[in-house]
Amino acid sequence: MIDSIDTAMAQLTHNSGSFATFTSAGVVRRALTQAGFVVKKIPGFAGKREMMRGWETI
Repeated sequence: MIDSIDTAMAQLTHNSGSFATFTSAGVVRRALTQAGFVVKKIPGFAGKREMMRGWETI
């Protein structure tokens, strides 16, 4: 299920588009990476330890 969401996200993202997500789960990170995104963990907000941000590779 996550793979299909990430694939759709990649198809709908403009070149060099970016995202941020509240989750930092490894399964989500791996799926986004496989879909063609560069993913980085960054400090979270609102008491969350980590979150992810990323962008699509061209």
